[in-house]
Amino acid sequence: MSGNEVKYKDRGYRHVMMETGIMTQNIHLVSQALHLGCCAISGFIDDCINKLLDIDGREESVTTVLAVGNKK
Repeated sequence: MSGNEVKYKDRGYRHVMMETGIMTQNIHLVSQALHLGCCAISGFIDDCINKLLDIDGREESVTTVLAVGNKK
């Protein structure tokens, strides 16, 4: 059980999803302001990304993947 779930019970999961959306939106907005391209990637393999980031996939897990870079 995550710290968020301990504090907020069943609502904790929804809070994490809302925060993911907020952060994703902000990264898109900052990328635009910096004249960078930004693309959300939904077709990723959770276990591979978790392993790359050295997280266990249970207590911590990837919720979204974004690619940010030069538009050229």
